Amino acid sequence: AEEFMDNGAIHYAVDELNRAISHEGHPDFYVLLGRCYRSLEKRKLAYFAYKNALTLEQDNAEALLSLGDLALELGTIKEVEALLPAIKEVSSEAALLTEHGLLCRKGKEALEKGRYRGSFRFYENALQLMSDSPKAEAGCVSALKGLAKAYGQMKRPLKELNCLLKLYHIVPSKALGKKISKAYERAGSKAASRRVEVQSVVE
Repeated sequence: AEEFMDNGAIHYAVDELNRAISHEGHPDFYVLLGRCYRSLEKRKLAYFAYKNALTLEQDNAEALLSLGDLALELGTIKEVEALLPAIKEVSSEAALLTEHGLLCRKGKEALEKGRYRGSFRFYENALQLMSDSPKAEAGCVSALKGLAKAYGQMKRPLKELNCLLKLYHIVPSKALGKKISKAYERAGSKAASRRVEVQSVVE
């Protein structure tokens, strides 16, 4: 199987590994199978292969790290949370990526359910972990837009203003500056503490 893999004949390697597994469920066979499936872009099959490997050998580093990556996409949030402590023991870098991915996934799920405040907190925490993350930044923007709109509909201008100001610090624009000015006017005396910040945005 390894010879086939070295020569790029991945499908033949898969056949050999499945044949080997039918005789003995060794964790190394599943790890190699996971590698093959990832090479073939069959991420779901790779996920199950690594899961089988980790079931047989709980301290298998490659299976653990690979499963942590794939579980973000294909597993449950609880599964990733359960894997995280073990991943931290193996690799701090992989743990950082996994934790960031987990926060982004939680943020996305909250956003899809219209839970904008929770979504923003998850994405903001992800951005604190990785300040150059486009996914976390885009998530913060989407959550704040949803939250500002919701507060506007509820006629809570001060809350709307606070969200718009946070949004402006991420993606400043003239159109957003005008929205901030209008929200500030609607909030009246309640927004007095934000006067200097609003003036700097308007200017």
